[in-house]
Amino acid sequence: MISLGALGVLALGGLLILDNCYEYESRLANLHESLNAQTTLLAEHAQLSLAAAETVLIQVQEDMLDRGMDTLAADPAYLQSLRKLLARTPQLTSLIIVDSLGQVRLSSVESSALIDVGVSDRDYFQAHASGMYQYVGEPIIGRSSGRPLLPVSIRMGGRHGEFQGVIMASLNIDYFEAFYSNVRKDSYLRLGMFRNDGTLLALVPPFVHYQTEASKAALAAELGDYKVRTWLNTSPLDGVTKYTSFRRLNGYPVVVTASYDYGSFMQGLYPTFMRNALVFILLTSGTVVMVRFINRAMHTADKARKGELRIARLSQAIAHHLPNGHVVVFDQELRIVFAEGQFSRLHPVFSEEDAQGRQLCEFFPQVICAQLELMAQQALAGDESEAEVTWGLYELRVFSVPLRDDNDEISSGLFLTQDITELKETQRSLERLSATDGLLGIANRREFERVLGEEWRRALRRQQPISLLMVDVDYFKRYNDTYGHPEGDHCLQQVADLLRNIVQRPGDLVARYGGEEMAILLPDTPRAGALYVAQQLHARLAERNLPFANSPGASHVTVSIGVATHVPASQQERSTLVSMADEALYRAKQQGRNRTATPPRELWAVAAD
Repeated sequence: MISLGALGVLALGGLLILDNCYEYESRLANLHESLNAQTTLLAEHAQLSLAAAETVLIQVQEDMLDRGMDTLAADPAYLQSLRKLLARTPQLTSLIIVDSLGQVRLSSVESSALIDVGVSDRDYFQAHASGMYQYVGEPIIGRSSGRPLLPVSIRMGGRHGEFQGVIMASLNIDYFEAFYSNVRKDSYLRLGMFRNDGTLLALVPPFVHYQTEASKAALAAELGDYKVRTWLNTSPLDGVTKYTSFRRLNGYPVVVTASYDYGSFMQGLYPTFMRNALVFILLTSGTVVMVRFINRAMHTADKARKGELRIARLSQAIAHHLPNGHVVVFDQELRIVFAEGQFSRLHPVFSEEDAQGRQLCEFFPQVICAQLELMAQQALAGDESEAEVTWGLYELRVFSVPLRDDNDEISSGLFLTQDITELKETQRSLERLSATDGLLGIANRREFERVLGEEWRRALRRQQPISLLMVDVDYFKRYNDTYGHPEGDHCLQQVADLLRNIVQRPGDLVARYGGEEMAILLPDTPRAGALYVAQQLHARLAERNLPFANSPGASHVTVSIGVATHVPASQQERSTLVSMADEALYRAKQQGRNRTATPPRELWAVAAD
């Protein structure tokens, strides 16, 4: 009995040590997952914020190319529209346009201190002057607002690549720190954002000392070339040992970090260690006087521990993989054994309680059932997978995870879902915004170039004609001088509206090519069809009869149209179609305007006719 008791004490000590190791590894794994989840959230937030700023900068750059710096700087209406655009983007505080000498030509701030002193001393201006196109600068204190700002800028280049200035948007660093404060749920957690060179951009809680060049260099060395990394290190900022996770943004020289104090992590384990130590002492003492009960006690404890491990594994799998949304556990026969997570807003018939015992295809819609069954089979085979599915009005990201029993054999599988409907809608809105001209509501120049490339390749494969109409409003500068720029914008909007009403095939495209010049792309259309569209535009304009008192050619607004048609012979000829249409437009203007012309050399269009 003494030997049995001694063996029991040794066995219990070993189990408690293993339990301590298991608890340490389990909490460490949860900490790693939590830090990775934090950096993923911060990276998505920073990526969307910087992408929104870049979208605004590109839109302003297009306005600069269309109208010129001097015109925009002297246009109060444009400044007002710019302020409204910034008001809809909460992370942006201001936007300035700077010429090649560093002088501010346009500022969204009513009383900007930069207008008199310029920004030639700023690092982003010097970076663009040396040839860099996109730049995320060092944090600055706004000379007008006195707030910490993060400059994001792009370079303006001339026709031959010469430096013409900078468009810079200021992101409010307080916006990022407020977001970090909201998502930070643990006082030992520190969230931050840095440039790739180690420069501190935002930090919650804030660092009490100034960042030194040595700490900046040390942090940059630790970041290295990693895309994602989690490791135990001594922080270059405050010298504290921490578990740190960071994630590098796509397309921007920025990383986000989440770190947790290692000492605090260990303190969280002390109650478990002390509890196990106390259990060991008490049970060892009891063994001396109750040796005969050791066998029964060990059997009971082992059985209870197995049950606890089974529950713990299920709970940890859910906590480990669940972003948000819904949970479904299914068995080897693809029957649902557990469902939770407000399925009532998605499912028209069954609730979570009704789901138990049903086959997956009895619960989920038929349109996604086959895909979910395939993911379930992969989970039961030991492989994790994920996919995006549409369920009614919602878009979901679904994760499939295998679940193992005490013998490390796969006994069931787990579905976890995340509602990404709002994120997808935001992405689609940003894509529509980047492809649309803000004034006319039609495609912009970038979208025109993209669609032209796609349709050219399609026409090349099928050997079908493709037609292009270049439309220019006659004497538009005189119209602006007569009625003013607001009426000029209204005139262009009405012409664009006519083009949209005339061109209604799904594959056709109406785009703003530049200034008062618009383009109509007609895939699979011979020259006769293109000339018919041009004739319809002249006729509709005459019917609308937009007044133009000082026009040399007519009493109403007219247009000149250049028509070109071509059957592609190679990918390199794509610019040929645009050149032909431009040449035809020039001929229409030379022949007196208010007419349609074709290029004088039509050798390329023989096959199209």
